[in-house]
Amino acid sequence: MPIMDHDARVEFIEELGRSGRTITYGQLAVRFGLPTHGLNLKNNALSRIFDPLDRQDGAGKRPFRTAVIVRGKHPSMPGPGFFKALALHRGDPPILEHDRRAVWQNERDGLRAVAPSMHGEQPRAAR
Repeated sequence: MPIMDHDARVEFIEELGRSGRTITYGQLAVRFGLPTHGLNLKNNALSRIFDPLDRQDGAGKRPFRTAVIVRGKHPSMPGPGFFKALALHRGDPPILEHDRRAVWQNERDGLRAVAPSMHGEQPRAAR
């Protein structure tokens, strides 16, 4: 699979959000042509892609596009770093572990509603 440029990577993540699908961190690394070792580390190749997106979404008060990337183990949800970024970039208190599934589902629901308009496109229902 060819290595994707930054814009193509962002578009792929946004399309996952629009469609309501998820992908694991490992699958995404392979798709993006990135190393799969060290994905549990704080400063890995994927986190360098996710951090700017999370900052943009937090500043824009939008659902976090990175909600579509999940851990491969049960429960299949984003890792703790997603919830830390969500609280940090929104200026919210830490998200308690027992609230994470509901918070994550809310982000995914929001993506399906607004992801098409993130780059100036009209939502699919309005087309």
